[in-house]
Amino acid sequence: MPAFIRMLLLRCCAAGLLAFGLPGPARAQHPDPRLDAINRDIWMPFSRAWAALDDTAYLRLHTADFVRVSAGGPFIGGLAAYAAQEQRFFSAMRAQGSTVRISFRFLERIANDSLASERGIYETIIQRPGGAPAASYGKFHVIHRRTAAGWRILVDYDSDEGGTIGAESFRAAKGMEE
Repeated sequence: MPAFIRMLLLRCCAAGLLAFGLPGPARAQHPDPRLDAINRDIWMPFSRAWAALDDTAYLRLHTADFVRVSAGGPFIGGLAAYAAQEQRFFSAMRAQGSTVRISFRFLERIANDSLASERGIYETIIQRPGGAPAASYGKFHVIHRRTAAGWRILVDYDSDEGGTIGAESFRAAKGMEE
């Protein structure tokens, strides 16, 4: 099945709908309930916030003592500096009338009842009005902390590994439910 059709079906299923408005199948769950909770608390709202260009919803997924490292920037900073950077990005995308989609696949997922470490590959697709979709890829390593409000991102590191991370790396990683 072509990737764009698979992505469309996944998005429709996540919304509980299939083409023609029929109810979709139940969302697949990860066999580890902690990872299923992380999918529900982090990855699904993360993707929805980016698609909606909702920086407020996106930033709520992070802890107050969050640390961000972006090797490609390079950037290292706390929540306030990262929030300012992300608000500029989301604002620019809204002003341009662009759409943004982000998806995640995983290389490693380790969790206990209070902390989790996940490494994987992300794919970001930006569609600017009148332009072709532009995809970018990177490798991430996040550390989550379980809080009273659910799982939140404590540390987020990403890199494109010198331009070596691409669509092939993304496809080779595991899906959220695997």
